[in-house]
Amino acid sequence: MFAHTWSEELVAERLSVQGYAVEIGVPLGSGRRGSRKEADVAGFKISNDVLKIVHVEISSIYERPQSILNKIKNKFF
Repeated sequence: MFAHTWSEELVAERLSVQGYAVEIGVPLGSGRRGSRKEADVAGFKISNDVLKIVHVEISSIYERPQSILNKIKNKFF
């Protein structure tokens, strides 16, 4: 998939350089009213027989940090 924003592209490129297999826009199911839930950038690699998984959400902060944390918790938990 292609990055939706330059920020996603930058994070995906960085993870790729670090040896991660990278996916952008990983579907996580659908929300209420048919909206789509997805992880912005996800990467994985095996290092020393350990699977390492990285999940990055890209966002601009225009609100209080606690508001952003609450939105992320509601999105994925």
